[in-house]
Amino acid sequence: MRKGKWFMALTLAVVMLLQGFGATSAQAQAEDTVPAAASAAGEREGLLFDAAEQNSVKLEGLLANVPATFEMYAKFAVNPNQRQILFGNYNANAASNFNIELKADNQFRYYELSNGKLIDKSTQGLSITTGQWTHLAVLRDPANRKVTLVQDGTVVASFENLDLPEKVELQNVHSIGMDTRNQMHVRAEIAEVRLWDDVRSLDELKDNAEAVLTGKEEGLMHAWTLDKSLLLPGANVVYDKAGKLNGIPFGFEMAYEIEMPYESEFTGSGADFSNGELELKTEEKLSAPPRSFEAWVNVPANTPASQSANVVIGNNESYYYSDVSRLSFEIGANGKPRLYWRAHKSHEINYVVNAKVNVGDWVHVAIVLDDEAKSASAYINGRKIDETALNVPIPTVLPARELKIGSDYMGYAADGKPQTNFKGQLADVRVWSTARTAEQIESGYKAFLQGQESGLLGNWKLDQAINGAYPDLSLHGNDARLYDNAAYNWLEPEFADGDYKIAVIPDTQYMARQHPNAMKAYFNWLKDNADDLNIKLAISVGDIVDTPSSEAEWAVAAESYSYLDGVIPYVVLPGNHDVVLNNTNLTRNYTNYNKYFPYSKYSDDATFGGAFVEGKMENTYHFFEIGDVEYMVLAMEFAPNDAVLAWANEVVAAHPDKRVIMSTHSYMYHNGEQIGPSHIDYPSAYIRDANNGDDMWNEFVSKHDNIVLVLSGHIGYPDLVVREDSNNYGSSVKQALVDAQFMEPRDLGMVMLMSIKEGSNDVGVNWYSVKNDKLFREKNQFSMELNLYPEPHSFEQLAATLAEAEQFVASIESTPGLSLPKMSELKAQIAAAKALTSSDDKAVIHQAHVDLTRMLVDNKGSIAYTFLPKTSFTIEAYNSYDVESDNLPQYVLDGDYSTIWHTSWHDPIPDLPHWIIIDMKESFKLSGIQRTSRPNLTALEFPKDFELYASDDLADLNDPAYLGNEAKRASGTFGKTAAGNTYQDFAVLDKPVQGRYVKLLVTSTYGTGKFVFMSEIDFTGEAVEDETIRLFADDRTVNKGSVFTVPVTVEQASIMVGLEGILSYDSSLLTFESFDFAGFSATGAVNSATPGKISFAGVSGDALGTDEATIITNVTFRAKADLVGNATATISFANVRGVTTDSAGESAYVPVQTEDAVITIVSQNPGDLNGDDSSDLLDARTILKLIVSGGGSEAVLAKADINRDGTVDTNDVLMLLQMIADKLAE
Repeated sequence: MRKGKWFMALTLAVVMLLQGFGATSAQAQAEDTVPAAASAAGEREGLLFDAAEQNSVKLEGLLANVPATFEMYAKFAVNPNQRQILFGNYNANAASNFNIELKADNQFRYYELSNGKLIDKSTQGLSITTGQWTHLAVLRDPANRKVTLVQDGTVVASFENLDLPEKVELQNVHSIGMDTRNQMHVRAEIAEVRLWDDVRSLDELKDNAEAVLTGKEEGLMHAWTLDKSLLLPGANVVYDKAGKLNGIPFGFEMAYEIEMPYESEFTGSGADFSNGELELKTEEKLSAPPRSFEAWVNVPANTPASQSANVVIGNNESYYYSDVSRLSFEIGANGKPRLYWRAHKSHEINYVVNAKVNVGDWVHVAIVLDDEAKSASAYINGRKIDETALNVPIPTVLPARELKIGSDYMGYAADGKPQTNFKGQLADVRVWSTARTAEQIESGYKAFLQGQESGLLGNWKLDQAINGAYPDLSLHGNDARLYDNAAYNWLEPEFADGDYKIAVIPDTQYMARQHPNAMKAYFNWLKDNADDLNIKLAISVGDIVDTPSSEAEWAVAAESYSYLDGVIPYVVLPGNHDVVLNNTNLTRNYTNYNKYFPYSKYSDDATFGGAFVEGKMENTYHFFEIGDVEYMVLAMEFAPNDAVLAWANEVVAAHPDKRVIMSTHSYMYHNGEQIGPSHIDYPSAYIRDANNGDDMWNEFVSKHDNIVLVLSGHIGYPDLVVREDSNNYGSSVKQALVDAQFMEPRDLGMVMLMSIKEGSNDVGVNWYSVKNDKLFREKNQFSMELNLYPEPHSFEQLAATLAEAEQFVASIESTPGLSLPKMSELKAQIAAAKALTSSDDKAVIHQAHVDLTRMLVDNKGSIAYTFLPKTSFTIEAYNSYDVESDNLPQYVLDGDYSTIWHTSWHDPIPDLPHWIIIDMKESFKLSGIQRTSRPNLTALEFPKDFELYASDDLADLNDPAYLGNEAKRASGTFGKTAAGNTYQDFAVLDKPVQGRYVKLLVTSTYGTGKFVFMSEIDFTGEAVEDETIRLFADDRTVNKGSVFTVPVTVEQASIMVGLEGILSYDSSLLTFESFDFAGFSATGAVNSATPGKISFAGVSGDALGTDEATIITNVTFRAKADLVGNATATISFANVRGVTTDSAGESAYVPVQTEDAVITIVSQNPGDLNGDDSSDLLDARTILKLIVSGGGSEAVLAKADINRDGTVDTNDVLMLLQMIADKLAE
């Protein structure tokens, strides 16, 4: 019966302190400086870092900068004479590193790589590893160009005249006790680590040595206290006292131990790998990224603690490129289960379980990766014993090679056995594509599977072999077979049949430098076998030599290639090792390349077509007629700039009848992708005006229907890598990576041979070693289709391209801010294509498709963007920014690509989405948005998916109801188009949005982190004319007692179909007479029951009128007749809303601005023309006379204008007579 228990390894710590560090005498204890973290007895307490346990504390994010002052309190093991990383983030592929170390001679070391400059300084003769507590400090002073090393308050070394930048952009996370290599672990008890952003004085170091920091000290960046509390259950965070960047401890937690005596629950049998004789490899790669691993393991109990039991299942292998996907599920030192998975250039999963399974009997071990929980969990005999949060993403790519069971690909010992063979027995190995739950693990670990379980990628019971194979019981049938490394890798040569062959020569740099005779033998082999194999052409992919300044290497290379002169035509081109690049001045020095491969020699050849620069060989093209195919080979330099691509476009377009093979040094990556900034060693990382592989495809290769093959090297990988894409015409283009530079030994002399049959597109491929006279791996012997004999484009293809072109034109014409310089030419091609039918000649249809596609591609690449001027734009609000580096949101508006907005990447890192609100100062109707990433990328967290909102009311952009309204939301996806050293992409909005304020919500990025960065945002669109809806009435002057009508007018009536509101008036001065709708005569309602208020509402099936002012209603009042003096009454409006319709016929409420009207009531008797203080028939008679005569003074006419309409006419007489009648009635 299996039992488990938890225990605290304090006894072990004490033993190690006594044996590894030496006992400390009472006198020495008394003389020690009392530490900040001291016990009641006065002895400092820290946290024990044991190299065997691979202890470390990994920070949860990047440091904002290299600290000006670094401090550590530690007690180091006595003279271990082992290199130790105290604090580090070193990564061989990073442009910046910062490490504090002890060297193998126990000396204090400072290591920094920044701005391309390396600083590596260390002490001499210093006593640090004494088993006594010591305080170490590093003072980094850029202002004085100085680094000072301090021990216990005393300067022990000082280094001056150093190139120390003020700001260093760090690319990898730091750890206490190790760096990214997970090696050279510290051997010490560490109490505290402090980082400061100012250079501390020696007095400050001494005065604060015993101080307990609060975290609020001026200049303090970070401070981590390390003590035995991290040994307690659930202690999974080392808190930063400054509250900015916590750490994750590894290897300190209480260990899980299987209680002895132990009786296993496993009753089956397995395979014994302990003697290294059994070596198994699965037939195929996994079909999906794995998430759960299970196995029964039986490791002898007497296995030394320092010895790993090794690999259960994995494909780990030594690669130059750290992002080749490889994993290992294994049992490590001290019997600890471990899962290692590296698939990214900057991070990896290294999950070590603090448990010991070396008990001499079967133990079930399971490790689960959970994407949703972002965690790794471990199970022993069905019981969950650990769950640890992962601070790196779980890979989503497949392991690069087939998995091996009981070993991996890390090589062989001198006796020929795998270096990592499992030191014990294995049974019932399982791999899943799903994260198995605790219930599934517990219920299934003792039962054999049926093989049909959901998510099961492979299940190998390993109880018996059938015909030399251990069956995979899953539906995939991926059996594990006996593996012979030599037989698997090297095959007897059997070349593909063909009428002729073309040889592709990989990077020869290491042969030129290390194996010159092998290089000569290689080219002699090509010469000697030219006739037998019918090799008609050889094409280089560059890196001819390793050292561009070494004339000895160039001499070897030139002599070697000269063996082919007159025997095999060949094309050469330079790689990055053949040129001296200057990234500052953007120059490329090809002196030795052009000296040893001179233009004068090759330009005389009949096959020579021309060069980008006459007299220079770095960019050339050549013509070869082989069999019935007319080839053009375009040889392009490493990292071509825009001018070279423009030249290449012209050359290829000028020869549409040729089948083009393009060869350049760097184009493909080992994972089959076109190389770019997300990879390692991409061209623009060497020189910033370079075009990367994806640029070359987009801006050159895809634009030409006659390019059939692209060849490249630069990225060393043992296998050939081929990808296929369809160009803009719908034709297939193959692209191949051919580079064996890292294969061992370096003089294998690999060559790719393409065997071509006349009249056939089927090309046989072989990957052959001249030295071994063998083919390398069966997977590299294959056939591929090259478009050497193209079929004419069909009418269906023409119709599809025609539809695409018409849609493109419509999109451009309907999107403000977009235009095409060649719009007329494109429309002419569209018209010509539309005139054709399927019955037209095939050649005519083919050419029409080619012409239309070429014109469409040209126009897509030449869209002119007219962005809205943004000099007046400001940032109104945002959710996050990088406080440490002042990467402010407003930098997206400054037009400067070197400044960026970066959301916070310090703990706690806010999760996506991230947003900013921009005040454009006036209302715009937006049609599109362009995003530019930060330059010189080391990560890919620039916006991918986004939402965009706009409104004239800022409050709307924080209103959940508004943001949740689909009609108010535009959304889209930015592409990933490299533009120099940035990614710049434009997205047409799926619907226009309008307003003064615009909110950009970034919902995803092209990276894996939570943060977002970009350098610029630009919008297309158009200014919005004032569409404010106004409702108003004109001011009036009326006589007391008079009846008058007030017209109520509305603007923007062409979009209005409804209106509601309240009209208020002063009932003490005015009496309501009537309310007559003009626009809603049939569908309007009025309520005037409340004196002083008139409520109204009306709708209409059609718009009320034009955009001109339209009278919506006429309201009639009577001015009070008993006024003594003049008076003023106000007619006002409240709660007025309009209803409008959009182009789709959808109705919505809109606000309406209102303006009050002032009614001035004149108290004198209206119409008293004869001055007798009475308005009577005599006055009416006088007005009639004035009308007939047409005369009268201005003062008299003003009195006669009873109704105040500016005209004296019979209406005034009638109004006066009505007033007289009303008066008599009263």
